Amino acid sequence: MKFQLSLLSSLFFSQLSFAEVNVEPITYDLSIWDTSPGVNSKKFPAYKWKNNDSNISSNIANLTFLNTPVESVTLYGTDKTECLNITLLSNSTLAGSKPEKLVIDFTSWKNLIDKELQTTGTRKPTITTNGAKVGRTEWVTDKSTISLIAKRSATNFPELLSIAIYQVGAELPTSAIESSSGTGEAIITKELKGLTSYLSGGKFKKKDINKAPEFYLLYFAASW
Repeated sequence: MKFQLSLLSSLFFSQLSFAEVNVEPITYDLSIWDTSPGVNSKKFPAYKWKNNDSNISSNIANLTFLNTPVESVTLYGTDKTECLNITLLSNSTLAGSKPEKLVIDFTSWKNLIDKELQTTGTRKPTITTNGAKVGRTEWVTDKSTISLIAKRSATNFPELLSIAIYQVGAELPTSAIESSSGTGEAIITKELKGLTSYLSGGKFKKKDINKAPEFYLLYFAASW
């Protein structure tokens, strides 16, 4: 039976076990581009969304897309949703992986999407951003553009594997390729969880880092 990534064409609901949370239903909503991430998140409360500084995301356990486990789903935009991003392999998951792993996983997902859409995706030119290299394959439907994205560091180590879905005719949103930082930065951010504070109203308040900072200030002190 043919399944098409909907934003978007025909519909087919996969038969999943009760424990799994299917990401596909949100891609069936053709009004997603006309409403804000906040409005769209309320339509799908099962994802248990979290509000971040620049997006709304869900990383609850057992998320799946096309019958395959994924790590998170994120809605980017302000007044209107500009991008639906599905993280297949995050920065922290790929940390320490060899370059070959990204190639293998990218090819596996490309073949899966080719099969389900019954069309071959088009390889697009590599993008370089902040030293990182972003490769992608693209499928275009009558409603949306689907990009399979593989991001590598300047030293060729895997950083991100994701799917970005956005309106036909629009450029690939920067949020789709800048939502994950370098491998080393991801490790540092993870290790700092529960240890950071923000200065607010003249007082320090405990708060975790929501996304990787552009830079870190390291202070060393010692005594003998």
